[in-house]
Amino acid sequence: MSRRRKVAIVSAALILGIGLAVAAVIVAVTQTSYGREQVRRLLVGRIASSMGGRGTMYIGRISGGFLSGVVLDSFAIRDEDDSLFVSAARVLVEYDARDLMDKRLLIKRLVVDRPVINLRRHGNGEWNYKRIFPGGPKTPRRPERKFGDFIVLDSAEIRDAYVMVTEPWRPADSLRGIRRDSAIAVAVATYRCEPEFWRTAEWLERPCGREVRHTSEGLKRTYRWRIHELIASYARIADPDSTGRLFAIASLSADEPDPPFSFRNITGPVRLLGDTLEFEARHFDLPASTGSARGTVKWGSGPMRYDIHVTGDSVSLADVNWVYPTLPKKGGGTMNLHIQNSVRNPRVLEYAISEMDVRTTGSRLRGAMTFAVGEPVLVVKDVSLRAEPVDFALIRALNGKPFPVDWAGQISGTVRAPGGPLDRWQVTEARFTFADAHVPGAVTRGSARGGLNILEPSLTQFRGLDLDLETFDLRTIRYLYPNFARLGGTISGSATLDSSWLDVRFRNADLTHHDGPHAPSRFTGSGRITYSNTIVYDAQLEAAPISFTTLARSYPIIPFRRTYSGPLRIQGVLDSLLIVTTLSGPAGQAGFSGYVDGDSAQGYAAHGTTTFENLDAGVLIGSTELPVTRFSGQMTSDVRFDSLANMVGTLAIALERSAVDSVRIFPSAAQLAFGSGRMRVDSLRLETSAATVTASGALGIDPAVRDSLHYAIRIDSLGGLRAYMRSGFGSRGAELLAAADSAVEQSARDSLVESLKDSLAGTVTIEGTLAGSIDTLDASGTVSGDDLFAGGDQTRRLKGEFGIEKLPLTPSGNARITFEQLVVS
Repeated sequence: MSRRRKVAIVSAALILGIGLAVAAVIVAVTQTSYGREQVRRLLVGRIASSMGGRGTMYIGRISGGFLSGVVLDSFAIRDEDDSLFVSAARVLVEYDARDLMDKRLLIKRLVVDRPVINLRRHGNGEWNYKRIFPGGPKTPRRPERKFGDFIVLDSAEIRDAYVMVTEPWRPADSLRGIRRDSAIAVAVATYRCEPEFWRTAEWLERPCGREVRHTSEGLKRTYRWRIHELIASYARIADPDSTGRLFAIASLSADEPDPPFSFRNITGPVRLLGDTLEFEARHFDLPASTGSARGTVKWGSGPMRYDIHVTGDSVSLADVNWVYPTLPKKGGGTMNLHIQNSVRNPRVLEYAISEMDVRTTGSRLRGAMTFAVGEPVLVVKDVSLRAEPVDFALIRALNGKPFPVDWAGQISGTVRAPGGPLDRWQVTEARFTFADAHVPGAVTRGSARGGLNILEPSLTQFRGLDLDLETFDLRTIRYLYPNFARLGGTISGSATLDSSWLDVRFRNADLTHHDGPHAPSRFTGSGRITYSNTIVYDAQLEAAPISFTTLARSYPIIPFRRTYSGPLRIQGVLDSLLIVTTLSGPAGQAGFSGYVDGDSAQGYAAHGTTTFENLDAGVLIGSTELPVTRFSGQMTSDVRFDSLANMVGTLAIALERSAVDSVRIFPSAAQLAFGSGRMRVDSLRLETSAATVTASGALGIDPAVRDSLHYAIRIDSLGGLRAYMRSGFGSRGAELLAAADSAVEQSARDSLVESLKDSLAGTVTIEGTLAGSIDTLDASGTVSGDDLFAGGDQTRRLKGEFGIEKLPLTPSGNARITFEQLVVS
């Protein structure tokens, strides 16, 4: 054998031996437990050395061959305070060793079970991962590749992951002292969670996703996310030829706690550029909704910033009822949602809903509005809504409890509002039509603009709300408030409202009451209406005018007619209502000061003083049969009644100088009492230019009750009755008297005849009794007269008696009269 051949054989044997030795080492290292343990210790030691005491790493048992991949049964990195940074229960990595030799990390498959990622920003603004792995000094970029420059995953799967981001937190800068301490206490109490509660299935039902707590570095807020499953068909961690990181999500199911969303089946690309995450969810599912989304999430200095656009192809209210605690869970529709931080306060998240079409609880809402979450009070702004319609069942659901009164029906209309915090909410214009479900046909239409406090809908407060009513059917308010005034018809007009709707104060009111074909009533002024067990009124109004003809349709017992104007003060409850007024109109002027009971359930009542001046009774009650009157005086009343027959109480009437037709009335008075179906005349004295009338006794005002009244009428001179005695006396008696007077010259006799023919003289006294009730009276009595003279006829004395039955409708009776020295022409 030649030397050359021996050298070749020896060389080949040596190479083979080295190869076998290397293979043996590789097998010993990668295929045996001992070898893998040595590799694990080596890796832990090298990494711990590179950390320089800034943290620790734990790697559990390693299995699998290093040439095609490895499996770690556990993995964790902690910082110098022993606070967890990242961990995993099991990690599977598959790769091609030849890529490692080319300094490329091309992962064919990555599977991570139960990872936990805890990103924490310290009080000085430094992130925990940067403190554990600080960046080295920048060096010039070299053309050759080094480990870490290329990291790509062909397939990645993460199961049951938890992600936490903790940052410093502080209350709003505007808060000072006690208010700041209170805000901190509320935040800590509101978002407190028991340890590990966020790992339970119920964690989205409580605000554990943004817990605020005290730490050694001050107040911190922790955001939490739970990833049930993430499957990526491709992931680019590092590539010198590309910018940022790219993840092609084939399927993602995760819980977003703020706001609480339980996302499922998310697909689409995700890019990570520094502290900015961009994503496009081409499809996502919620438990009962589906849609798509795109946007960015930024972190760094200050709170996390969101700019997310969501298209809700089918949205269930059950998935978004976190917006408002009492938002119904049944129903849904379609909408677009834009989530972003408030420009004014980045800690506040705004949820701008547009192209909304939602149906729930017998209602349909369309339009746009924005919710702002994170302020002390929920903000709803930029509202442009159409109710098509909104059922009061939805309003009751939003209220979270029954209203004090049973509103029912549907509201149709539109709302345009800049909005704001719910306790200081502003409306530009709201137009509405309310169809009352309790009273078919009762419709209210109107519009409103101004301020509201709707933080609690059942305790809604008005803040300078201008209300314009086209029509308000009073049947609605009478159904809801049985002790409301028994007014029929409708109200139209305008007013500015303040305070709670249960204690509403109005000003600049200009309201008109319509009921039937007659003239309406109009009132202007201000006041207050309070509702508790009863309705309390307090109003200072101007009747401009009040129509008693129209008002009598609601209260038939009112005898007055026509319209009257004047100030009107109302105060109290309906069954004890203070009224102070002075009204002027076609019948004259009248006023009242006192209390009335307008609640017909217990009968009506009046306790006060009525004054009147030049009052025409016929015009006042709408009668053409009564003579013209001009009454002046006052009446003090203390009566209760539901009809004349049941009247109880007293009346005191004091007339000043007045007139009935051509008869003048001098100061007169009457004291009347009512009860037991009777009107008792305690005293009556009526002095007129025609006669003086006095009376006392009683008469029945109930047809079933009879009594008797004594009266006396004294006529001092028949001249006072000239307008009511027959005109055109014959001239024969006057001529005979003139001829018998020898002292009168012939030339003056014609004048004397005319004077005697028109002369009336003498006194008459009538006394008697009226017996019965006012609808059927019997009159009896005596009549006497002295020195009676009428147009030439005369008698020295007259005496008689009479009896008349069935007054005033069908009178009948008899009379007997005797004369002394009667001369009849």
